[in-house]
Amino acid sequence: MESQPGRPAGIPPSMRHTARPHTTARPQAAPPLHRAPGPPPPPKKSKVPFIIGIGALVAIAVVVVGIALSMLWRTVSVNSAVNSKDYQAVFLSNNMVYFGKISNINDEYIKMTNIFYLQVQNQQNGQAQSSTTQPQLSLTKLGNELHGPEDSMYINKKEVLFWENLKPDGKVTQAIIDYQNKNGK
Repeated sequence: MESQPGRPAGIPPSMRHTARPHTTARPQAAPPLHRAPGPPPPPKKSKVPFIIGIGALVAIAVVVVGIALSMLWRTVSVNSAVNSKDYQAVFLSNNMVYFGKISNINDEYIKMTNIFYLQVQNQQNGQAQSSTTQPQLSLTKLGNELHGPEDSMYINKKEVLFWENLKPDGKVTQAIIDYQNKNGK
């Protein structure tokens, strides 16, 4: 092979560079590297436990809201049963009965104001009470006792046997009205 001036020697003419416009040569992509086999990729996690968890939280929330609403409904319905214009009688497990106005009922207590109770009158003049005569009862206003309580009471609902609205023309209501008229309410 002959070499020509300006041309590199030892390159066959078919592979020699001929004058062409200059172009940017693109680098060839490197052949992919052969990787050693490793652990397989982790399997995709199932969304089922997540959906079950969300469902359980929703169910718990529904139950809690239901219980709260039922307690509120029961309290509201009992409070609406109180005739606020009239007096009520509250009968307790210790055989006491209080008459007055129920102003509030919640889960633990009944609040009562303008309270009266029955008191047994002592026999006077040395007369012995026979078994056929009934004891004399009088209606006493709460607040005149030795310890001087205010005219409001919170009665534990566990001690209440029952309560009822009193008729405006009943004997107890009339006795309360008479007391208030005499003593300026």
